[in-house]
Formats: sequence, C-alpha cells, structure tokens
Amino acid sequence: MNLSASSFLSNFSLERLVKQNRSASGMICVQGGMGGIGGGTGSVGHTQSSINKFFSFACQITDRSFDEATFVNSLKADVEHEITRSGATIVDRGTRHPAEFHFEYSEHQILGQISIEGKKSGANYYSLTAKVNETQKTDSK
Repeated sequence: MNLSASSFLSNFSLERLVKQNRSASGMICVQGGMGGIGGGTGSVGHTQSSINKFFSFACQITDRSFDEATFVNSLKADVEHEITRSGATIVDRGTRHPAEFHFEYSEHQILGQISIEGKKSGANYYSLTAKVNETQKTDSK
C-alpha cells in the first residue's frame, strides 16, 4: 500500500498560478502579493488511500481596477490547463457562484477534485482558497 499524489497535485501551486495569471486583474493581484499558507493530510486504508490538501493566497488589490469575474475566469482556465498538461483527464467541472469553480479529474487510478474560491476582504484585499482531495484504490495484498 502506498500514498501517492497525482502529477497535477505534486506540481500544484496556487501562488504560482496567481503570479503567472495574465488577466489584467491577475497582474494587479501579483503586484500586491501577500503570500499564502498550505497544509494537508493523508491516509492509507485497506481499500483506498486519500490525500487532502488546502492552499491559500491573499493579495492587495485596488478595488476600482480589480475585475473579480475576469480574474476568476482566467484562473479557472489556468487550472484547467494545468490539469490536462499534467496528463490527467477532466471528468466534471462546475461553478457554484461567480467567484468559485471546481474540477473533478482522473489520472491513472487516482480520482481527484479541486475547488477554488475567491473573495474580497474590504476594498483592498482578495483571498483565494484551494482544496484538493484525491483518492486511489489500494491493493489489499
């Protein structure tokens, strides 16, 4: 039994995605980058293993020039590109509200889900939270 992450999760960085984002609002966010935090847990059972990770990143923005919808849509496209570039296949995608999106993906025997949500904090800050969950069937030899 082992605990292994997909190629997508192994290389995922919310901060890197925000800093590389090419939308006009993404570039504003990069100029006032505040940093982030992350963590996670993993478990191995008789029939499956799982990994749960979270990441957050906050930045300073100028409220009048920050277009949240444009930024979130651009970030969504960046995440979709990262998933497919890593060799995973997207099996589902969705949006609950304009500042949130999620993807379900598979890579070999790993099934994963990522959700990213953004929100304004006052007039000068924007924070993003990403949650990634992956499960994999284990050999019960």
